Amino acid sequence: MKLVLLFVVLGVAAALDTKAAFNEFKAKYNKNYSSPAEEQLRMQIFKTNLARAEELNQREPAGGATFGVTKFSDLTPEEFTKNWKGYTPARGYPSTERPKAPQVPSPCSSASCDWRKANAVTPVKNQGACGSCWAFSATEGVESFWFLSGNTLPVLAPQQLVSCDKVDGGCNGGDLPTAFKYVEQTKGLESEASYPYTSGGSGKNGACQFQSSKIVASMKNWTYAIQPCFDACKNQNENALRKVVAATGPSSICVNANPWQFYSKGVLKGTCGGAYTQLDHCVQLVGYQASGVNNYWIVRNSWAEDWGEQGYIYIEMGKNLCGVADEATFVIG
Repeated sequence: MKLVLLFVVLGVAAALDTKAAFNEFKAKYNKNYSSPAEEQLRMQIFKTNLARAEELNQREPAGGATFGVTKFSDLTPEEFTKNWKGYTPARGYPSTERPKAPQVPSPCSSASCDWRKANAVTPVKNQGACGSCWAFSATEGVESFWFLSGNTLPVLAPQQLVSCDKVDGGCNGGDLPTAFKYVEQTKGLESEASYPYTSGGSGKNGACQFQSSKIVASMKNWTYAIQPCFDACKNQNENALRKVVAATGPSSICVNANPWQFYSKGVLKGTCGGAYTQLDHCVQLVGYQASGVNNYWIVRNSWAEDWGEQGYIYIEMGKNLCGVADEATFVIG
């Protein structure tokens, strides 16, 4: 009888702890639900996700990343993937025979690189509940290229790609080669100021409102940073990627962001598959630290500054973790 009572007390305590954590989560991220039933469902998902985050912490090597409660802790894996990622491979593999990436004046060394310090990276953006990561990653690639070509750094409009690129799927996903092809054909992109982003709130692509007279930045071509991979991707050359990022600038990449749902801080060192078939999200690689035993990539995300480390994640180099070197691209020309 005493043992049964102990289990009951422990169960009540666990429920109260979950409830308190959930209430704190709601307050921090200003979460409101449509009904008591919806709130109860979200609390159960939150409870499951607490266990998933703790499992990631247990699997992470010493000195690695910390996982915990994030603004995505009330979402199922399916909801998270559908609404906050958006990588959909282009039909048929694009030709890997691309022009060579040009070299630009660079602040980087073999030991460290951070293109933010050269003002070649715009502030972290927020794709919202729309699978438009590909549009943000491509747009960021054009921004950095335009600046490193001797122009003022523009803040460009991912909404133009989401609404007007009919080869890619807007909030239903897309890929970098097809996004760049759209920008080439259209002769450029409008600014965020002239074509504001709205799909993050609506989850809809919206009708195309592009005006060529408002183009503020353009591109003529794109290339791969290193040879891409379309299989298990166990032999990607991260040293080569490091060198070309140092010489050319930030790279638009696609990754496996599955464990990122609960990433809080630190250098991700644990399991994060790098096979091409596992890629589900596109971001921007803006630099690296390679001066010692704790070598990592600096990756900019599009989930706003209230995720990760002010919108960034750090990923250990040398293992192709999360597939950082599978599909790395540059805007050129």
